[in-house]
Amino acid sequence: MAEESVLIITSEKGKASVEEEVKGKLHEVVRKAARKALELWDLTKSDFIIIRDKYPVELKLPITKEEYEIYSKYNLRRAGPRVATFDLPVYIISYDNEWIHENYKDYRVLVVVPKVDEKITEELINWAAEITLEEAEFEEENY
Repeated sequence: MAEESVLIITSEKGKASVEEEVKGKLHEVVRKAARKALELWDLTKSDFIIIRDKYPVELKLPITKEEYEIYSKYNLRRAGPRVATFDLPVYIISYDNEWIHENYKDYRVLVVVPKVDEKITEELINWAAEITLEEAEFEEENY
């Protein structure tokens, strides 16, 4: 995998921000972020979990040649007459969490994801914030 711009997003109790933007190979940046999170992890209180997932992105067509070159690395495909989608690889590193009865709750996570553009970065920051949002806050926002 070639070097690319990778974001490390910190999310804690419903607030998220880009902690760091680094140039490197995605998998190496994930390992570096995991080592950092491991140092912050209280193994007496929570699990340490790394989840590999995909963040779906929908685009309006047409796109520029530069955008095509970036997005095509992530399974870019047509989804409709003027719509395309691609799947951005994302890693969620949870190091402060707990089980409450049958429910799992993240309090602090790092999200590691390739940077493709500012609009998608903002979406990812909002998405990362939702991961650690308190349930009552989440319910209020959706009404």
